[in-house]
Amino acid sequence: MFLGDETACKSPDERNELQNLQSSFPELINTAVSRCPFVEELTLQVLHKDCLQHLRRLKRLNSLVLECDYCDDLDADECFSSLGEIRHQLKHFVIQRIDPSNTDRRFPLNVVIDNCENLETLGVLELTEINLPLKMNISFRRLKRISIEMKLDYLGQILRFCDNLTYLLVCGLDKINESELQENLSHISALKLQTLGIQSRFFPKNAMKMVLEIAPNLERVYFFDKSECVSLFKELGRSIVFDDELFHEDYFPPELQPCSF
Repeated sequence: MFLGDETACKSPDERNELQNLQSSFPELINTAVSRCPFVEELTLQVLHKDCLQHLRRLKRLNSLVLECDYCDDLDADECFSSLGEIRHQLKHFVIQRIDPSNTDRRFPLNVVIDNCENLETLGVLELTEINLPLKMNISFRRLKRISIEMKLDYLGQILRFCDNLTYLLVCGLDKINESELQENLSHISALKLQTLGIQSRFFPKNAMKMVLEIAPNLERVYFFDKSECVSLFKELGRSIVFDDELFHEDYFPPELQPCSF
């Protein structure tokens, strides 16, 4: 189910129409939930943060995608407080926000995991934070698929604590501390990791090698520097597909794709 799809508003009339829709949006969602109480999968363009409180009545909801391009004032605490008890039943959760105006209103990975402890699939498609140091939590071990935009120095922590990952996509805009990465990756094996994409021009060959060495069952990989990556495949004697389309494919596999109409 898909609710609230709005295109970018350019003219004054379109902006006025959006503002009117935003003010009435919570009641629209209330009506939609009343009429469709058995929804299991939902993609919602959030036009007003007060609409989220109505989702707590969806007792079968297990897959939730929140697109917050028009709701920059929503933070993690408000979101999960509004969702109430249904946050514990979510298996698949994605939050997406392009260029949030207030950097304090991010969705730290720890906060998401603490509130949605049964997640298997997680996407935080805005620059997020991780409150360090991470502490071992069984909820991290339940995660199988992550797509996230974050500082590259968090990568080692992700691989260390989320040891059942099969799929990991990371967008990073900064340089990575190689010695810190090596420390985090020592004595661990990402045995289940099959798909890995790191979209950053600041991820050097040594860092690529460290990650490839702890993930012996990788099948598909994307790094920014294709030539360095392919040469590493040969150096390590690995048969891995370099997938240029990894960041363009549907994040949810077909059986998990939220319904839309």
